[in-house]
Amino acid sequence: MESGPEVLFHETLDGIGPILYVRSKKARQLRVTLRPGKPVLVTVPRGETLAHARQFLRRKKNWIGRHLAMFRQFAAQASRHKGPVETLEQSCRRIVGRLGELSTQHGLPYSGVTFRHQKTRWGSCNRNNRLSLNLGLALLPPELLDYVLLHELVHTRIKNHGKPFWAELIGLMPDARARAVQLRDYKPS
Repeated sequence: MESGPEVLFHETLDGIGPILYVRSKKARQLRVTLRPGKPVLVTVPRGETLAHARQFLRRKKNWIGRHLAMFRQFAAQASRHKGPVETLEQSCRRIVGRLGELSTQHGLPYSGVTFRHQKTRWGSCNRNNRLSLNLGLALLPPELLDYVLLHELVHTRIKNHGKPFWAELIGLMPDARARAVQLRDYKPS
């Protein structure tokens, strides 16, 4: 009978909270797992030292802090919300679904999408038409979410913010400039 992961160490760090280090025979690399309401889990592969795992976690401290803040923001939203509340995973699926609808509706294909917690951007589109979207989009009102998604989809055709870009975006969403102004009331992080 195979036993579960071996608990190596636990500690508490300011700005993060409780951290649990476990050794896993199946793990091939160090991994940090964030679970809302539970300690941060650091999985340590066989042959890796606890000291190195703790250094690894400290290098990831800012990233962990940003994501935990997002979890807290979702929890705060849930406490104010009446009825069922989306998980982060459900929010991402909802956003990807809406992105697909807008892409098909306007003939603006994209090659893929990833989600990140970005401090200054709601989204971006690379030269291969792969979109990177901010997790904070899940907290925007639907009309502003649509604005950001369509904005990034237009970048699949036009890679800058010049006059042709705005002409195309406004052709698809006549109140795009007004929505851009409204979006300034929200912060990506």
